[in-house]
Amino acid sequence: MQDIPSASASASASSQSQSQSSSGVVRPPDPLESASLWSRCTFSWIYPLLKLGSGSRSGSGSGSFDNPNPLQEEDLYTLNEAESSAYNRRRIEALWEAEVTSGRRNFARALFWDYIRTTWSAQVYMAINMTARIGQAVALGMLMEQFRIDENDSGNGDHNDNGDATAAAAATTTKGYLYAGIMVLCGLIAFPSKQQQFFHTYRKGLQIRAGVVAAIYAKTLRLPSTAPSTAPSISISSSTTNNSDSNNNTTQVTSGHVINLASNDVERFSMTSVTLTFLLQGPFVAMAILILGMREEIMGPVFAVGYGLLLLLLPLQVYLSRKFVWFRSQIAGMTDARVGIISQAINGARVMKLNVSKETDDVLSYCSRYTQVLI
Repeated sequence: MQDIPSASASASASSQSQSQSSSGVVRPPDPLESASLWSRCTFSWIYPLLKLGSGSRSGSGSGSFDNPNPLQEEDLYTLNEAESSAYNRRRIEALWEAEVTSGRRNFARALFWDYIRTTWSAQVYMAINMTARIGQAVALGMLMEQFRIDENDSGNGDHNDNGDATAAAAATTTKGYLYAGIMVLCGLIAFPSKQQQFFHTYRKGLQIRAGVVAAIYAKTLRLPSTAPSTAPSISISSSTTNNSDSNNNTTQVTSGHVINLASNDVERFSMTSVTLTFLLQGPFVAMAILILGMREEIMGPVFAVGYGLLLLLLPLQVYLSRKFVWFRSQIAGMTDARVGIISQAINGARVMKLNVSKETDDVLSYCSRYTQVLI
């Protein structure tokens, strides 16, 4: 099995090479690597760049803004090694080599388990966020319960001793403030944890996208073209198959399909990476909500009735999801064909332009030679 490259192991070796861009401009180091815990939680490490980009703006009556100090290339931070396309390409290729060695050859499975291993911090933030949101909902229910108890005590005030009624009212007020404080505390925990979860998962999605695009580009450079120039396509065959099976494992992939993969399909990694944590922890959160909702002090068994109606929508959602996937596959095939036709049209236009240019050159050459003969 090929070892998966680590960003921390090669960060020191590549920091000096990446601090200087291709144009020779020296960039400042990435502040995220040395950011404190507070800076990471509040995203204040990016504020200097945002402030520099905003500059001193002067507005006009039409609502337009003029920035006298736009960002320059030397203002941008050095690209982190984990964000570079070269590093992510090596990581994607290492995952695929390990999958081929194991005999499974399932690229989705390799990406899924790599996602689970590398986004454990996002999973923790997601669990904290869900716990805080559930706690906030429970605290809100208990707070509303205190108002109901207070109204009942007020209606039965003639039958109770004044001292006992005063003590009960004070206890109810104290519990009300306690539950209100719990709501505020859970809100303060839920908001930053959600932003951190989105940041880590979206960053992982962009890394997968960059690695896959770079791997596709590197693969196309190594593959020969087997079709005429008017209909470009590439021949893909497995290098691990026997000679007798090589013909059966060879497929023709048009350039439109490759362009569609690199420009459209890889965008799904960014969206899937963000929502995958909800899919992983969703069943556990649903069970926790069901157990808490069926408690007598919250809603009781009647909560299960409403929850059951919600579960009845799951088959409909599964059906609609499958239909969406089917329509998406049909659209992808049409897109591949459209891109292939456009590519052929461009190649044909180039040939026509070359022929027209050749005829024009022949006319000019003939006129020049005829002039020379007359002289």
